[in-house]
Amino acid sequence: MGNRTRPPIDLQPTFSAFTSSQMPSDVPALRPTTEMPTRPGRFGSYASRWTAHAFVLLLLALSQGCLARIDDAFSADRKDCMAAAEAGLAFSEVLAAQQGDPGADFIEVFNPSPFDVEMTGIEIFLGPHRLTEIAWEDDEIEIPAGEYWVLSGAPHELRPNYSGFGYGNRLGPLPASGTLTLRCDDIELDTFTWNDAKPGHSVQLDPNLLPLPHTNDDTSVLCDGTREFSEGRYGTPGSINTPCFESERLCIDELENLRSKDRPQVGELVITEVMPLSAGTSEQWFELYTLESLDLNDITLIVDGARETLQGERCFESAEETRIVFATGDAAAARLPRVDYIFSTPLPETGTLALEIDGVLLDEVSWEDVEPGISRSLDPDHRDETSN
Repeated sequence: MGNRTRPPIDLQPTFSAFTSSQMPSDVPALRPTTEMPTRPGRFGSYASRWTAHAFVLLLLALSQGCLARIDDAFSADRKDCMAAAEAGLAFSEVLAAQQGDPGADFIEVFNPSPFDVEMTGIEIFLGPHRLTEIAWEDDEIEIPAGEYWVLSGAPHELRPNYSGFGYGNRLGPLPASGTLTLRCDDIELDTFTWNDAKPGHSVQLDPNLLPLPHTNDDTSVLCDGTREFSEGRYGTPGSINTPCFESERLCIDELENLRSKDRPQVGELVITEVMPLSAGTSEQWFELYTLESLDLNDITLIVDGARETLQGERCFESAEETRIVFATGDAAAARLPRVDYIFSTPLPETGTLALEIDGVLLDEVSWEDVEPGISRSLDPDHRDETSN
């Protein structure tokens, strides 16, 4: 159905087909004789030559031992950098272009991993300027798992309460347009580019995207901060960002690529079956059928006025001519052969189910006095926008 002027179709009963089953190299050993020759040669006595040889070998062994320790230290540092890379540290928000007050600048980094990450050895670059690890080495600063961490442009002792570190003039004022780079040794952890920052407003990543090194590369998913956190300044330092988009959003597909959502149009998504009551159980479910390849993100399910919207950073992809099953609760999902999504709104014995996106009605069905264990289904020959 394409609009609300047409009456909902009463689905005809069919019996449900679902069931309840479901080191250094080795060197030759020195063997000095008991009677050492003393005849002088071109380079001195044999004894002095042997002593010099032994001394060189001793230096070699010592140097190799030192090199081994240096190599061990390098390996440890390398492991720390690899761990930081695996954690996926990413820039999530920047407040720049604070004319006359560079101390108000801030840089926010997010740690999406389930473990804390130490900042020792990690550097932040803004063009030729950088914050070195010496800046925070003595403080043993780390970013807790799943937390936002803020660096402030104010001196460390004067940093605001939302900031974990104040870099003062070590980095310089953040320009209206620029690029920040997060590095550890020779490993680039993340980059963040912004253009034409609005004075007083942060540049932030849309919160519908988890801050990761690849999700913040596209400037089209950045926007101005809109929440006032101090007088005349807008952003969300140390917390989740405010939404960038109201209707047209992006999602991450199964290949971890960021793309626009393929939003369904009228006639591309049909309700084909509803089971409001199951005999002897609390199982309730309904089935959708996609006539075209699309994403189910942002679709609102309406059951007798109660609304529930499918939201998430991942793309809820569905191929062309695919059936999608929604069930109420985990218990129902455990009993059914296949469930694609869980919803929480109960389906009444008599009621109406509608699908909407951005206020546009996609489809709607109603049913009355359904008998337990019997679903209401649509004739397969009528799965199109005209017939439905």
